[in-house]
Amino acid sequence: MPGPAKSMGKPKAAELETLIHRMFGPAPRILILRGGRVGDFMSATPALRELRHAIPRARIGVIVSQIMAEFARRYRTIDDIFVAPGWPGVAAGPDDEATIDAFFQRMREWRADVAIQLNGGGENSNQFLLRLGARFTIGVRHPLAPDLDLTVPYIKTQMVRMRYLDVLRVLGITPRSLELDLPILPSDDEELRAALPAKVSLESLDRQPLLGIHAGSKSGARCWPPDRFAQVIDRLVADYGFHPVLLGTEVEIGEAISRRLARRTDLLNLCGKTSFGAVVALIRRLSLFLGNDSGPSHLAEAARIPSVVIYGSSHPLNWAPPQQAWHRVVADWTAPCRWFHPCGCPDDSSVPCLQAVTPDMVLKAAKDLLSCLHRRQCLERMPASLDLEEVFTS
Repeated sequence: MPGPAKSMGKPKAAELETLIHRMFGPAPRILILRGGRVGDFMSATPALRELRHAIPRARIGVIVSQIMAEFARRYRTIDDIFVAPGWPGVAAGPDDEATIDAFFQRMREWRADVAIQLNGGGENSNQFLLRLGARFTIGVRHPLAPDLDLTVPYIKTQMVRMRYLDVLRVLGITPRSLELDLPILPSDDEELRAALPAKVSLESLDRQPLLGIHAGSKSGARCWPPDRFAQVIDRLVADYGFHPVLLGTEVEIGEAISRRLARRTDLLNLCGKTSFGAVVALIRRLSLFLGNDSGPSHLAEAARIPSVVIYGSSHPLNWAPPQQAWHRVVADWTAPCRWFHPCGCPDDSSVPCLQAVTPDMVLKAAKDLLSCLHRRQCLERMPASLDLEEVFTS
């Protein structure tokens, strides 16, 4: 009679630390695929940080979309940056056969030891990864995606950044943190200064409590209506004395909100006027960020700025900050089609999951967060000998 099966158990720490080193030595060449836009890239920054920490001598190249190449260069965790050609689910751009073939030939000449897919479930991106010519491939895999040498399952309800950290866990790297990374460059402030109108100085922004608003998104089904944003902005400015600043690339949305708040002379509309560096410099100066689930909301989280984020067709379980101490999520949690993609709804703000989010819901979340921040600041200023029971009962 056969004996009991031996349990594989949990791999020993020494084995985990040396898995990649055992295969490829102390200085492997690692190529990472992370297409998409700002939020997509930011979700991979914890994995990039932990990979660099675990294998400091590795040569790390990252394949990004054209729109993210400039932004990716601020990360010292990356040695080489490559721009992907047009490929479904990875990047927009030239997708003719000659351009694609030339790109993959260049990647094969880079001679990657390991190629890591941190780009969705792999239905499109795993085939992309397999053409890079790496000696070993690993990544996330949806049941319908091409197989790789090593995979972790694509779980639709899983936080995106955790999904990519699971890929590292399989490689023997234990993540230290879920926090997003956002390196600051000396040029950021100067780019913001250049974007400001003549009557506004960088120094004047530093003296004001700023409410940053990003009301746009690439997806219309994530864009909460401008008139509702205007209602919330008006109330927050009136109640807390904020100076509102509109940011993002969506000029039309910025103009729509500006028209609704025309009587507010302190409204600063920077929509369509800022570079990546200027947006980073502006977000770092905010007292509160208010916006849709899109790139700037992830920058605000990475910059440790308190935020209130409205979720439409995207799911908070995938994209929201893992901790809610300084952040608030506002969403219709009962939307029946939230997990379906495509869900069949139009790609605009008429979708039920956005229409169900009212200005009062957003205001309540913002006021709750601001109250928490205010109470914490009061406690920090209190003498250590003060009787807390007396303070809170008086």
